[in-house]
Amino acid sequence: MTASPEPFLGVAIGDLVKGERLVCEFRKMRGPWLVGGATGRHRGQRAVLEGLPAIAAIERPVRLLRP
Repeated sequence: MTASPEPFLGVAIGDLVKGERLVCEFRKMRGPWLVGGATGRHRGQRAVLEGLPAIAAIERPVRLLRP
């Protein structure tokens, strides 16, 4: 594997990027759809972002709630 000039980590199909806040740059969006149960206010949303390439960066990493 050669070194890439850009710091890409998840570039394979199925790779995840986790964070409390993600910033995305994309060309086209499909969605959003509600996910996470049939009732309640705190449901999540899912969208499909398309681009050449679509890029996501972590703006705020996940905080540990328990040590």
